[in-house]
Amino acid sequence: MSHPSFLLELTHRCDLSCAYCYGPWKSTAGYPQGELPTSRLKELIDQLIDDAAPRSITLMGGEPLLSEHLLEIASAVAKRQVKVGLSTHGRALDRALADRLVRAGVGHFELSLDTIDAALCARLTGGRVDDVVRAIGAVRSSGATCTLSAVLTRPILPGLPDLLGFAFALGVSSVSLLRPVGCNVPADLLPTDDELLEAVAKADETAAQTGLQLTLGIPLEPCLFDRKRFPHVLMAPCGGSTDKWTIDPMGNLRICEASPEIVGSLLSSRFGQLSVSPAVQRFRASCRQSDCLDCSWLDSCRGGCRQARR
Repeated sequence: MSHPSFLLELTHRCDLSCAYCYGPWKSTAGYPQGELPTSRLKELIDQLIDDAAPRSITLMGGEPLLSEHLLEIASAVAKRQVKVGLSTHGRALDRALADRLVRAGVGHFELSLDTIDAALCARLTGGRVDDVVRAIGAVRSSGATCTLSAVLTRPILPGLPDLLGFAFALGVSSVSLLRPVGCNVPADLLPTDDELLEAVAKADETAAQTGLQLTLGIPLEPCLFDRKRFPHVLMAPCGGSTDKWTIDPMGNLRICEASPEIVGSLLSSRFGQLSVSPAVQRFRASCRQSDCLDCSWLDSCRGGCRQARR
């Protein structure tokens, strides 16, 4: 394993109410609460960078803009020559704050927007389309790059081509499409396989027409779905326990941002120890289907998304 990326949850606080939120702290009784002091978190980051030599650290939440030490943590990561990203709903992100974040070291922003239908956006998330549009403009004016992320719940699928065209017109650098996962998602928001495939096919057509870079953040398993139908949609394998790890606000290491399972605490154990722990070995061996380990596609998807079956 070399140069993984980390998702650092600065806080579990959030001022939206997304109906599909996968945050495991919302559905898991007894999940550890609280946030580390800034000084202790900076020490943890220094130790993590020494141990893991990460290629990037993305600051997220909850909603990271609610974290009082966001700017200081971004600066601490950037000073160690590690790329800094920020994943936010953008509600409070104006030009002045975007400039401050870029000066602190944030080079890439991921902003959430599922639909350009104002009423549907409000119903699904409690947010406003105009807030995200303003945030995209602020990020682009600051000189940073911007990805738009959308969760593929059933209600947004008919308007997905319009959302992608809107994103292209706004000048975002890429769009990340996410399958809804976890046990928090209401059944009526979950698309069927056929609905999902039709939506991805339409997204692929839009990408072909516009040149917009599209990724499917939780990929379609090649043994179950014909990926050749979507040549313009990038699908990476599951990165959990190899390329990507998650750290919660109390310094606990998780394999996946959608999973509640804590591997251990980075306050008491080093990353090198935790990354080969029995919990990690169980995750790698579990896979999505019982016959995954004998599948010729295993290297392509690494067993698929474990959380997608929950």
